[in-house]
This record gives sequence, structure tokens and C-alpha cells, in this order.
Amino acid sequence: MENTFYSKYNEFCNDLEGAVPELKSDIENARNLSDEQKLSEYANVFKQRVSKDGTHPVLPGVTIPNTLWDSLSKNSQEAIEKYNSILDLCVIYHTGNTEGVSQEWVDSIMREWRTKMEKIDFTKLSSKFFDIFGKHGSSLPPLPEKFLKGSLAKLAEDLVKEFCESYFVFPNTINYGWWRLLQGKESIQILKSKWSIKREQNCSGICIETQPLLSIHTHFKTNDMSTILFNDFVKGFLEKLKSVDKTKKLLQFLKQL
Repeated sequence: MENTFYSKYNEFCNDLEGAVPELKSDIENARNLSDEQKLSEYANVFKQRVSKDGTHPVLPGVTIPNTLWDSLSKNSQEAIEKYNSILDLCVIYHTGNTEGVSQEWVDSIMREWRTKMEKIDFTKLSSKFFDIFGKHGSSLPPLPEKFLKGSLAKLAEDLVKEFCESYFVFPNTINYGWWRLLQGKESIQILKSKWSIKREQNCSGICIETQPLLSIHTHFKTNDMSTILFNDFVKGFLEKLKSVDKTKKLLQFLKQL
């Protein structure tokens, strides 16, 4: 996660300098911050961004004046917003703190999820489900309050209970995907704290709540930031086990992807 933040932060500095050379000095100062300062000070930039006060803070100590912002092409503005959105998500993932996040920002995230929901095949769900949500994404109603509060996992569980007479829930040590970490019932920080390394003679591995992690669900050739952040998190644990021959070979393989 931190690696994604730092790489995108530095990449943003380079591209931003080309887009607004008038701010080269400020951008250079932001680039020269230590890694720890970049992350902590960008958290303040994020707070400014979600406050929507009419300014355009983009990096620590770098705010694009309104006149300069208005002179940029739409493509340049969208590219800057894309960079900031990635950095914003990294900061939330790192801190687990959404205090001060506006409803507008939450709604924008929900719209993105709504787009993803349109791709889901609902045909296996009951007719009652169709009556509530409709068969196509375009007929989805306003998202439930549970979505807006980030309890996607709880909502999914409620839906399963309502529409299925019986169901089986896999333990979190099987098929652990990014959604378990980023959309769980508990905060990201608490869920991350449940991961650990178990070291025993001839047997070492990753555990979740002291139980061996058996499998994860992820993709590596993707631009989806949630998946990328999850991959970085898992790789961080694999790095701690790279003294194990099998883990070392796995990391070498993943670096080739």
C-alpha cells in the first residue's frame, strides 16, 4: 500500500510539473519531502480536498490557483483528479480514518460501485430480489443507507439470509479477497491487525486470527486500485517470509507479472 502511494506520488510530481510549470518550485519541494512526510502531509491535503472549499490543493504545499486551474484542458484536470483519487484512497487505506469525508465524496465512490454492480449476473437470485432491485443496473434504486456507511459485507450477509433458506459462509482463511479487508464490518486497521506471521520449525506462514491462511482471491494484471492495494498488503507479508524457499520462489514469480 505504501509502495503504491509513493510511486504514484512521485509519478504525479513529474506529470504535474509538465502540466503546471508555473508551480515547479512548489512541486519540487513536495517531491523532496521524506517518504514519511509525504504520507503524513498528504493526509492534510486529503482533508482539504474533501472539504470542497473551492481551492485546488493537489500535493503538500501545492495548490493550483483557480485562474490557472480554469486554463487547464479538461483532460489535464481529469488526469490530476485521477492522481489525487488514487492518493486519497491510499491515505484512507493507511489510516482507516474517514472522519471529515463529505457525503459528496462518499457518493462518488458509491457511483463507482454502482457501475460495478451493473456487471453482476442477478439471474440466479429470487424473483423477490428482482422486484426490489430490477434486472438491470439502470433500474437500481438509490443505494441503501448501509452502503453509504460502508457496511457492504453486512448488507450482502443480510441479503443472503433473506433470499436463501440456508447458506454456508467460508471462513476468512479461505478465498480472502480485497473486499474482506476494505469492506468488512470492522475498520481496515482492525482487520489488518488480525493478520500475522506464524514461525515454527519446518512450518511458517501467514495467519488470520492465529489460523493458517489457506487461499486468497486476487488478480495481478489489473488497474483496479482496491485490488492493487490488497496485493501490496499481501506481498508485504510474503516479504517477511522470503527466507522460506517456496515463498522466495513465489515472490520471484509475482515480480515477473
